[in-house]
Amino acid sequence: MTQRDLSLVDSKLRVRIIHSVNDIEYETNKALYEIDLNDCMIEEVREENDRTIIKYYIDDELYQYERM
Repeated sequence: MTQRDLSLVDSKLRVRIIHSVNDIEYETNKALYEIDLNDCMIEEVREENDRTIIKYYIDDELYQYERM
């Protein structure tokens, strides 16, 4: 693994993709609520081809917890 690859793995950026559900608007709102509840910073919400893509950054505490 190169240094560049390692930085991608260590990133606080997360992506959630919502697709193949009956009520995509409900599932998107639920995901946004969960992300907000965890004090994450939402970078982008994009809808394309019957799916929703949410990019967000996790906070330092969650990041450290994931690395344990």
